Amino acid sequence: MASEVKTLDTTCSLNDVHIERKDSRGAVVIFADAMTGKGAWKWPALLAERLAEQPKNYGVIKAAVRGNHVLRDSQIPYGGPRVRSRFDRDALEHSDAGSVILFEGHDDIVVAVVNVLKQSRTASSAEVIGGLRHLGERSHRRGIKLYVVTSTPILAIPSKYYSSEEENIRRAVNQWILGTHQIDDYFDFEMGVVDKERPTWMTPELEWRDSGSDTNNAGERRFAAAVDVLVFG
Repeated sequence: MASEVKTLDTTCSLNDVHIERKDSRGAVVIFADAMTGKGAWKWPALLAERLAEQPKNYGVIKAAVRGNHVLRDSQIPYGGPRVRSRFDRDALEHSDAGSVILFEGHDDIVVAVVNVLKQSRTASSAEVIGGLRHLGERSHRRGIKLYVVTSTPILAIPSKYYSSEEENIRRAVNQWILGTHQIDDYFDFEMGVVDKERPTWMTPELEWRDSGSDTNNAGERRFAAAVDVLVFG
């Protein structure tokens, strides 16, 4: 029996594409901010290629929002709701999700435009760590594993947005990520891109247009390579 064809008089937006495979082992959700959210040539696609080579037969879902904060709704138009309010919807409620890679916290420490407008303040290390710990607890209640990514060096961006005070907060958060047992594991993106001569800066050859914080294609490959695909089983 032929399918009925209907013409719609409205414009629709595509929100998700779900592809079912009988040999699929589930999905890895990459939950992130602008370090992952901009552009098509990004480490999630490279990670998907690595998983396919195993072959692991895992799907990769990119749930990244530019300007996203763990603790508060963004004060800038494209930032959207805080991580804590969108985590269930965008990560845990995907039917095939078995693992989440969390790359968040940058924008809580470097509030940039928000600080310039004096509408907010930099989060403390204890606040960011508390937010990450909370996400780990929520993931584990759903039976989903949480892998957290270390925050990458950003001292090269303009000083009105970032200073040694924020750098100390970033380092404290990373120390917690590397040492805690409240998450399933970590992926050390910082070590993949850090300038060995200036450990608070990103390696210049890995920066996108001298941004001081965003990575170019070579940096994206470093991120993808830092993910241990064996942890997914």
